[in-house]
Amino acid sequence: MRIKRIDCYSQLEKKELLNHWLYYYKLTEYNQETLNRFQELIAKDTNTILQLAIISYRNNIGPNDLLELIENDITSDKKFEELKNNCKKLKENYPEPHKRAEQRFLTEVVITYNRSKKQKMLTNEEFAKKVLGLSKNSMLTSKRVKEVFEYCLLTEQELENGEPLEEFIITEGVMTKAIFSTERINHHKPEINEMLDEVINIDKTTHFFNMCTRKDGSLWTREYEVVDQLMILGLASELLAIPLNIPKDSWKDVFPDGIPFLIKNNEKIATPVVGNKPKGI
Repeated sequence: MRIKRIDCYSQLEKKELLNHWLYYYKLTEYNQETLNRFQELIAKDTNTILQLAIISYRNNIGPNDLLELIENDITSDKKFEELKNNCKKLKENYPEPHKRAEQRFLTEVVITYNRSKKQKMLTNEEFAKKVLGLSKNSMLTSKRVKEVFEYCLLTEQELENGEPLEEFIITEGVMTKAIFSTERINHHKPEINEMLDEVINIDKTTHFFNMCTRKDGSLWTREYEVVDQLMILGLASELLAIPLNIPKDSWKDVFPDGIPFLIKNNEKIATPVVGNKPKGI
């Protein structure tokens, strides 16, 4: 399926993407009655369910909240009309942020939809490795990325009136901007390098949305906020680069929906990062 504007998708394509969104992104198992009700709602009003999915995406949540509403029978006809009206108001009141979220959502879901369609039948061992992400020697995990990211951030004790007291690095990703301790980034640079080495196609150029996948095909996270943290760590350590060093202000003019491609910078593996000096030094 191709990435298009939302009004260019047929109703059938929208239903396929919604079903993919449900089964690919839900984190909890639900009974068949709830899943059947979800299908009824898609058939009843595909466009409203798609808008609810986009709003969930804007709030960094998947299908689980909507499924819980269904499970608690909050989506009766009356409540469904309220949800529909709320979607309409949100879209009308915040047109530009909603439009951006809409295109990001479609880009991500179409990419994962196409990838899942290409998957071949797996043996039990392959299934465990790819779907459960079981890789004995894997350094790249959601937990470890979060730990390294948080450890490298400057603490309140290292700031005075918002100004760093030690050498620092300011780095911005897709969703987040961070101020790191240069010393701690350099200390963790070998580990950041190992984690990046596990990312699919990272040596050839990979899209931000594909960075959640390891080279063996397994998913190491389903949280793009954590992918953003890995990207920021890579940029701060100079182990990742945006092609042609395109600045963030120009991403929207160069990359689809303003979301960048990235490539591993192996020339910087052994080079310590030089950060910014605190004021007065």
